[in-house]
Amino acid sequence: MTRLGHGQHLILNPINPFSRIGVEIFYGVPSDNGQYIACWAENEREYSKGYEPAGICLVSAHKVVQVIEVSGISEAVPGNDGTIAALGDRGDTFYLFDSNGTQLLKESFESNTAAVAISPNGQYAALATAFPDNAVHIYETRNGRYLGRTENVSTSVLGHLQFTSRNDKRTVETYNIGPDSTLDVDPRRKEVLDEIPVEAQLDMMQLEGIAIVPDSSIGEWHFVPNEILEEVNGALRIPGVELVMSCGEKVEPLTADLIIDNPQNAVKGRYEFCEKCKSSSAAYPNTKVERTR
Repeated sequence: MTRLGHGQHLILNPINPFSRIGVEIFYGVPSDNGQYIACWAENEREYSKGYEPAGICLVSAHKVVQVIEVSGISEAVPGNDGTIAALGDRGDTFYLFDSNGTQLLKESFESNTAAVAISPNGQYAALATAFPDNAVHIYETRNGRYLGRTENVSTSVLGHLQFTSRNDKRTVETYNIGPDSTLDVDPRRKEVLDEIPVEAQLDMMQLEGIAIVPDSSIGEWHFVPNEILEEVNGALRIPGVELVMSCGEKVEPLTADLIIDNPQNAVKGRYEFCEKCKSSSAAYPNTKVERTR
């Protein structure tokens, strides 16, 4: 990165997603309101006249207002307040910086990171991971609080995330390819795959057992842990078998309307998770949760 001082002018090229400083090319992404642009250079460089560090430049009104020296940045996005969410270390680290360049969070992942987004107000950030995790992780930016992990509903790695707000409800929309992409692909690949509420997410990976819908007209699914299933040796739909669900109620699998082998599949279904089962069997993580195999 060419070493720039505060207030130095940055000449921007509005035609393509690059920003030019002298003869150096930087990738750049604008904030939602256009007040800030986050530009980055992935690799440092040594040459006969000196050293150019890698990192992020925060630009406002065509001037560099902040320089953050950090190597390996592959993407950076700014909020309207200058908060920056970034992916680095060649794809396995998530960063948060405030508008003063102070590092708020550095989180490493075993899976490669695939996409990153920040809410327009800069209060929330999200990233998508590749396999084996293949999920979306959401954070609060001010304090780096982890809000949790949501499994990707697609078998393809997510290529784009986008924060939206409707009727005071914030969500993260997931896409295979961003809706504004100019790539010549099937339009269906640019459609929304999932809408994830921006709130604490249940740690569904800890639910080892089955989901069961005793009566579909009630619209609820219940959780039955593996230790209960072991008592019947997996023989479910036979007369006389009765299971105790996490809420304490009993059910006969033979008469149940639906049995789902993986509770994570039930989360995205049309039935609601029984509140009593949820409170007794599920947790809201406060540290990163990741699938590693």
